[in-house]
Amino acid sequence: MNYDIIELGGKNYPIFFGFNGLRKYCGKTGTSLNKLMNLGKDMTLDEALTLVLIGIEEGCRKSGQDISLSIDELADMLDSDMGGLSRAMEVFGEQMGHNMGDAKKLPKKKEGLKKQKK
Repeated sequence: MNYDIIELGGKNYPIFFGFNGLRKYCGKTGTSLNKLMNLGKDMTLDEALTLVLIGIEEGCRKSGQDISLSIDELADMLDSDMGGLSRAMEVFGEQMGHNMGDAKKLPKKKEGLKKQKK
């Protein structure tokens, strides 16, 4: 999947949410794999900003761009762009929905698993 471009504070940034970004987010926030399915719901502001920053870092990595943006700079930028956080979270939902689109096609937990005979 390709990255999207999001405008924050009057500047365009590539943004991408994938497994590598989720791995980084879990590492920074201590979020467990089980809690990832509810990511985006009932988040603290720090968690949301961390997620957006990682999405921008991953977008830059995928697009071959360098980035030097701190979480403080991101928060300052959003002070003048109050809708920016909502737009970024919308991109997160869209990208994760696309990435999880085939989840309904996967076999149910018990289906497809073969028991080994003792």
